[in-house]
Amino acid sequence: MAPEYCPEPPVVRLSSRLLLLQQQLPQQQQQQLLQELLQQHDGSRLVELCDGPTPAATTPRQPEQQQQQQQQQQIFRSSSSLQLLQLVEEAKQLLKRLSLNTEGSCNSSSSSSNSSSSSNNNNNNNNDGSNSSNRSSISSTTGQDGTQSPAAAGTAAAAPTAAGTAAAAAAAAAAPSRSSMKVLQQQLLLQLQHESAAAAIRDLMSGLQQQEQQQQQQQQQQKQELQQQQQQQEQLQQRLAQQQSLMRQQEWLLKQQEERLKRQQQDAAAQQRLLQQLQQQLERREREEKALSLDIDKLKRQQREKEEGLAQRMVVLQQQLRQAAAEAAAAKRAAAAAERYVD
Repeated sequence: MAPEYCPEPPVVRLSSRLLLLQQQLPQQQQQQLLQELLQQHDGSRLVELCDGPTPAATTPRQPEQQQQQQQQQQIFRSSSSLQLLQLVEEAKQLLKRLSLNTEGSCNSSSSSSNSSSSSNNNNNNNNDGSNSSNRSSISSTTGQDGTQSPAAAGTAAAAPTAAGTAAAAAAAAAAPSRSSMKVLQQQLLLQLQHESAAAAIRDLMSGLQQQEQQQQQQQQQQKQELQQQQQQQEQLQQRLAQQQSLMRQQEWLLKQQEERLKRQQQDAAAQQRLLQQLQQQLERREREEKALSLDIDKLKRQQREKEEGLAQRMVVLQQQLRQAAAEAAAAKRAAAAAERYVD
């Protein structure tokens, strides 16, 4: 008996739009998307996400078969939902880390954050688009419409490899009974739905992990820039200290030069005073010499006058002596004549 045709889940119809949606969602909505996804698909909603009606599950069944199928489905759902819950918890922890990293990075310098945000925008465009498509795919699984358009059947060939392998495994393990085939088909649908939700969360987590790595790289770059700035500031401070020491040395030299100039000025003033005193002394000596020369001239004139007077007196005395000698000679002659006469 040929197995009943079971259409692919609605998530497959969105696979052709992933590349288009990949370039439409901006980067800033990436974390908001994951937060909304986690808020909409908590522990209770994950089970509801997998409990939607499928076309293969609408046929009536026996109560025992239904109980067995429900037990098998519940076991399968519990294992897959536990995996999804673990992914959700990991995504929440990642969001907490990212919120802390974003708060730390907001306190950094604006120049480095602007330069790094441009590179983040370029690097995370693909992640944003894939996250938006995953969100739309998960929201579409809650609707669970039973019909499929021809375009959806055409895009089913581009489904993920997990869906293809699951369908091949289901076809190979088909039971002779129709009820077991329906159970396998329903389990495959549930597995595809779980895998689509898990893939969406994994894509978002990978994008956010990349963003976290980029933020860490930005923080490291900012730390390096801060260290470089601190080194530059230390170098500038050292240069300023050297310049200040040079200025102090120059001021000390200028003070010494000023003191030397003052001393030289004082010495020059003292020398000028000495010169003035010497000039005054010279003037006094000149005046004294002039007075002495005048006195000498007077004495010379007096001596000349005295000498002239003495010369005149000598002449007079000589004349008197000559007269006296002549008179004495005349007296001698007279006496001699008298003696002769007497004799």
